[in-house]
Amino acid sequence: QRLGVLKPIAPSRRWVMLLVFAALALTLYPATLGLTYFDPYRWGYNPRPMIIIVAVIALGLIYLRNVLAVAMLTVATLAFTFRIKPSENYWDYLIDPLLALYCCGALLGLAIRFVYRRAMGQRRSAALPAGNV
Repeated sequence: QRLGVLKPIAPSRRWVMLLVFAALALTLYPATLGLTYFDPYRWGYNPRPMIIIVAVIALGLIYLRNVLAVAMLTVATLAFTFRIKPSENYWDYLIDPLLALYCCGALLGLAIRFVYRRAMGQRRSAALPAGNV
């Protein structure tokens, strides 16, 4: 937006995109950090079911007209198909730690902002006398 090249995406589309990638991160990284014995990272070595799940998510995002999220998932899947990186694991193409941190942090910020605005709205409506509404 600052350079006038791209328009910012709508807040509802941004929220959905952040939610998708945060969910992927929260599926993968707790096991990676040793917080659970469940290991979704091994799914990435035989990723056919994962690719089907990602395709279903992408179809849902197409329905919601979230082009950026669809493009991100598509580019990651194509990069895995053509083995752009030396990794044989689909997860390494799908999400990385910085994207995960950004998505989780942005969702947390949006949630805090939502709760704050809602609390301030209730506070203002409670402060108005009943006869002045």
